[in-house]
Amino acid sequence: HQADKLMQPAGAGPMTLADQEPAVRIPRPGAPWIAVSGGKGGVGKTTISVNLALLLQRSGHRVLLVDLDPGLPNVDVQLRMPVQFSLEDVAQGHIAAEEALLEGPHGLQVLAGRSGSDWLSGGGRGAAALAIRAVEGLSGRFDIVIVDTGAGIGPAVLAAAARADVVLGIT
Repeated sequence: HQADKLMQPAGAGPMTLADQEPAVRIPRPGAPWIAVSGGKGGVGKTTISVNLALLLQRSGHRVLLVDLDPGLPNVDVQLRMPVQFSLEDVAQGHIAAEEALLEGPHGLQVLAGRSGSDWLSGGGRGAAALAIRAVEGLSGRFDIVIVDTGAGIGPAVLAAAARADVVLGIT
């Protein structure tokens, strides 16, 4: 039915965005992702990520908060959570993703980053792709995934933005 609307002959009436959207949407497995990003450090990406995740969790959603900042991840610092395993451990296959999850306030689930990760910051697109795949493996258990990215436009930031359903650019 939607494909028929897209193939309407000229002059058959204006096509609305509502007509087009179902035909062009590409379904993705798992929960929708929101990437919180920005070109500069210190603009509040992590603060917004943490608070958005907590608000959604408190509203009854099952939320996964992922720290995908390869330089200075600090979601765990803001939530005052000790970290034993990180996203990097999961992406490199050292442990199962479930083992790295931390339970935060109100049942929020957190996948922490590793501070100063040479592997993620220097591993290029391959390392970023492994990190994204690790998060995708978990996303089916959640209603929404919030990804806190690092500053700039490095491979991890670009991979998160490309995968996200929504990108919040913080300036």
